Amino acid sequence: MIHRIIAPQHFHTHAVLLRLILLLAMMATGKFPLGAVMQQPVSLELEAAARYRRRAGELRAIASTHKNPETNRILDAVARDYDRMAETLEVTERTQQTVRCL
Repeated sequence: MIHRIIAPQHFHTHAVLLRLILLLAMMATGKFPLGAVMQQPVSLELEAAARYRRRAGELRAIASTHKNPETNRILDAVARDYDRMAETLEVTERTQQTVRCL
C-alpha cells in the first residue's frame, strides 16, 4: 500500500519526497519536534539544543564501539562541542525569556 502513496511520479521535487519520508519516519518512531510533543510552541533555540544533545549522545555511543583511542578522543571532543553549543542555546533562550518578562 505504501508504495502507491509514495510513487515517484507524484512528486515534482526531491524535497517533497524527503519531507514525506521524514514525516513517515517520525510517525513510525514516535519522534517529533519538541513543540509537537509538548503541544506548545518551543523556540528554535531549544529545538536546536535538543538536537545537539541527541547528536552528542549518538557520538558517545559510536565512540563506545571503537577500540581506537584516538578515534574515541576525537568523537568525545566533538560530543563536548555539541554539548557546549546546546548549553549556549539554552542560556540564550533563558535570557530571552527573562528579557520578555521585563
